[in-house]
Amino acid sequence: MQNANLSEKEYQRILKHWNIHHKTTHPDLLISGSPERSLSRSVIEDSSGSMYVLEQLDPNSIEQKKLINLTLCELSKHMDTINPYFDNSSSDRGAGECIVHDKGYWQISKYVHGERLPRPDYINDAWRGRAIAGFIKNLRREINDISGECKDKFSIFRLDIYIDHLLKQIKKGNPIMYEKLIPFAAYLRDNLFNKEIRMGLCHGDLHPENIIWGRDRILAVIDWEFLGVKPEIYDLANVVGCVGFEDPQALTGPLITEFLHHLENEFNENSWKQLNDMVLAIRFGWMSEWLRKKDIEMQELELAYMEILMKEKIRRNTFSN
Repeated sequence: MQNANLSEKEYQRILKHWNIHHKTTHPDLLISGSPERSLSRSVIEDSSGSMYVLEQLDPNSIEQKKLINLTLCELSKHMDTINPYFDNSSSDRGAGECIVHDKGYWQISKYVHGERLPRPDYINDAWRGRAIAGFIKNLRREINDISGECKDKFSIFRLDIYIDHLLKQIKKGNPIMYEKLIPFAAYLRDNLFNKEIRMGLCHGDLHPENIIWGRDRILAVIDWEFLGVKPEIYDLANVVGCVGFEDPQALTGPLITEFLHHLENEFNENSWKQLNDMVLAIRFGWMSEWLRKKDIEMQELELAYMEILMKEKIRRNTFSN
């Protein structure tokens, strides 16, 4: 579901929490990011012509959303690619009090209109690789400076535990797929998860489609719902994996080549050595998505891609420094 389909009176009642006067709604405008991150989303225009995205939230997500919003508010003070949610006018608790409860939970942010990502041709855009690398550098620097109140409350995401749990679920519901995935899990257990993995606070779902693009730069990075403590190269590996999924040849193409070149001094040697296998490990999360959606075609494509990632690593380091 995208638009909330509220009445004029309901819009006015909710928006008053941010001192915004509803003029009209734009159901025709594209809202970037996954619609599954909220119960509903609407682009609204106020009486001055300013545009916003109003989101209705799942009540079960509120505490995590509050923590994410507080972190984004802090990051936005130093990063112009962060589009934070607005504090509500009735809050006296400072930045991060972005969620209001008015017959549902709501948050609002500025509507950022960008250029449509030209899939799959974008994989040849070296400038996008430079731009994403620059964002990762800035994010790592600023996250180190944000308050411990934010960093210390995020849970630690153990990728090995996640994969084990996922496989147990798959075994019950899809034993054929379980057997197909076992060789990848065994490989990762022997080649990645038996080593020390350096952790850090990461976006958690960084890839080109979670970026609002301008003609030659990043306007905003969106969909922060998976923000948390993960392997420090998680964002790096997810970008590589998603671009490569468009076309495996892209793993050595202009975007990825430039992306990795501009990050070559950002991570230590051990993290770079783990990059290939981390890309493979993260693909289990994408496979979970295809299984949840019962998308057989994407499941088969994912299996073929995981096979490429594992075999290429066995032969040589395909895309790591």
